[in-house]
Amino acid sequence: MTSPHTDTVLPAGVTDGGVDVEGLLARGMSVSVAPRGWSMYPTIVPGRDRVTIAPLPDAARARSRGVRRGDVVLFRRDYARALALTPGAVATAPAGDVLVLHRVCRVAPDGVYVVGDNQLAVEGPVAPSQLRGVVTEIQRNGRRLPADGARLRAWGALWLWLLPVRPALHRVARCLRRLR
Repeated sequence: MTSPHTDTVLPAGVTDGGVDVEGLLARGMSVSVAPRGWSMYPTIVPGRDRVTIAPLPDAARARSRGVRRGDVVLFRRDYARALALTPGAVATAPAGDVLVLHRVCRVAPDGVYVVGDNQLAVEGPVAPSQLRGVVTEIQRNGRRLPADGARLRAWGALWLWLLPVRPALHRVARCLRRLR
């Protein structure tokens, strides 16, 4: 389902001082939050970056349209559904689903397939009903980086292109860390 790297998550229901992220997005409002977890590293660094998430229109959520390859989406992970789709899975779903930020690697008729920039395994299909919003901006060190800007789109395309070789990159990084 996912690699050992922790997901870039928002707690279910609330984050950043009790803000109801899903509620605000459902009412059509954008939300700025500080995500936790390392699955989107190096694109999103916990403790340093904030992201602005815009809601997806109902029509977009119903057909997975409005999101495209390379977008970073917020979705509610449905552990029971994910385990049901995993052949031979015997684990039980953890208590409490979470909101997760991951990059879309493929849009399909049955939903979207997502992967963290620091992960090896693709997750999906994420049903359109699980999608909550799309990242429109990353705030880093006082600068605002638009998610649809050339810099972040190219960065996202590079990480998706590197997906097949990420296991080798992780092994090299692990070896380099041991040499220090």
